[in-house]
Amino acid sequence: MTHSFRTKLFILFVGIFCVIGGGLLLYTQGYRIDLATWRIQKTGALYIETSVRPVSIELNDQSYADKSSFIQRGTFIQTVLPKRYRLVIKKDGYAPYEKNIAIVPGQVTRLLHVLMVPLQIATTTYSQIPGNTIIDSANGAELLTYDTAKKNYYDVSLGAAAKSVNLSLRMAAVTRRPIISMAFYPQESNRFIVQTQTGLSAIDLNANAQTPILQSSSLIWWGVRNNNVYALTTTTTPASGTSTPASSATIVSVFDLSLAKIAQTYTLALPASSTVAKADFSSSRAALILTDGSLLVYSLNNTTYTRIADTVKTALFSPDGNRLLYQDQDGKIFAYLFNDDIVALNTPANTALRLSILETARVSKLWWAFDQYHILCVYPDKITVAEITQSEPNEQFALAPNPGGSWYDGGSQTLFTIASSTLTAYNLNF
Repeated sequence: MTHSFRTKLFILFVGIFCVIGGGLLLYTQGYRIDLATWRIQKTGALYIETSVRPVSIELNDQSYADKSSFIQRGTFIQTVLPKRYRLVIKKDGYAPYEKNIAIVPGQVTRLLHVLMVPLQIATTTYSQIPGNTIIDSANGAELLTYDTAKKNYYDVSLGAAAKSVNLSLRMAAVTRRPIISMAFYPQESNRFIVQTQTGLSAIDLNANAQTPILQSSSLIWWGVRNNNVYALTTTTTPASGTSTPASSATIVSVFDLSLAKIAQTYTLALPASSTVAKADFSSSRAALILTDGSLLVYSLNNTTYTRIADTVKTALFSPDGNRLLYQDQDGKIFAYLFNDDIVALNTPANTALRLSILETARVSKLWWAFDQYHILCVYPDKITVAEITQSEPNEQFALAPNPGGSWYDGGSQTLFTIASSTLTAYNLNF
């Protein structure tokens, strides 16, 4: 073997080593050959967390094993070529979940709140239930119903057999005034919060007693949140001579039901000539819909407000108070984020996400459901669950028909519908 041949052979082996070594180095760093284009590309990854486990996962018809376990909540799929995929997640007995996703080089695409909806939802039916509208619930075991024709309120206790009490008759001797609205007193049986023309009171049916909560004839809105009663009232300051015209102020009163006293009051500086039509409260914020449709979010800590949107007809805080769901007069539905959500939604704080929900103009009522990433939408003929997401499609599953009145109890995750004296409870704890 000549020296020249040995030199050439050495150079060949060095070249092969460099090619193989370089290829292995690129391989360990996540680079792969895309056989469709014959290009070397840096791969990305996909991480999925589902509400039930195990599931089957498909990316463009290629199957992947569910790697979730007691220790690991989700499935991590590595070295995925960067492009758009059709993701399908399946499980026997559940509706398939589909999503268009984009894998980005060197990044992890996350789907953290995949809700798998059963094809058959457990239901319980109760007959001879009075009322045609549900106005409140107590942990899914007790309901307040209202008969719009007879103008009577009923307390319906659920169990092996439903029992009902005509509250309007029971309370007539105590209130001595027509009842305008009513709610359960949190965590206590036989006590209710009742609005009459004189304001709000707590009614104890065992003692046949009435205790004032807030006495005011200018009550705009009230609601129970986190064992507190939030009430909006207006006060008018008479004109002082000809130079100072009459003025009005909107007052927020927070009544602590545990302490049985008003814990806080706030005076809100509304825009001139503005009146509140609807409201909702979290522990630190107030969402006010004015009569012109403007949506203002007040910080109760410093009584400053931010104008969120115009022509709004309904608004609802998430249970944790970090998001606000609202619908405008045209039916479009938005989720406003008060905090950053970069991991799940890739969205910074103070952003309003428009949700790609089907036929939003037909949606008449909204509820937060399961978590802060899902909502219930009430249509004239059905009730669905939809995601809060920026990815397409926005998965939306039918949960129940809507025969008339409906109510969602978030504590027990139970959906109720009522019509023709028949009450149906749908167990959404899945």
